[in-house]
Amino acid sequence: MYGFFKNLKFFEPFFILFFPLTLLGQQEKPEAKLLVDSFIKAYNSQDYESVFSLFSTEMKKALPLDELNNFLRNLDAGAGKIIQNEFIRYDEKVAIYKLTFDQWVSQYSFSINDAKQIHAIFYY
Repeated sequence: MYGFFKNLKFFEPFFILFFPLTLLGQQEKPEAKLLVDSFIKAYNSQDYESVFSLFSTEMKKALPLDELNNFLRNLDAGAGKIIQNEFIRYDEKVAIYKLTFDQWVSQYSFSINDAKQIHAIFYY
């Protein structure tokens, strides 16, 4: 057994180098989780007015309710319902998620303002 621990000395530099990377792992923020869960619930139930209510004033101006309704109806017709979401990371005030739909998988970025509203949505 002593020989095993003696050999661990060889790995110490690697632990020292990579340990800080584990400390930098990002946790999903509660406000982002709440917004994304609310977005998914409203989208899946075709309650697009509730999706709209999650938006900031600027987002509502950029994507009025009638345009949002058309976009989400087309998304639902092509992609289906969201069946799973996975938090990936934060990039400043942008929460990035992998959303799995019935028909495909996409990465969505939700920009969240200080009032805990969706300020912008990007997808890839």
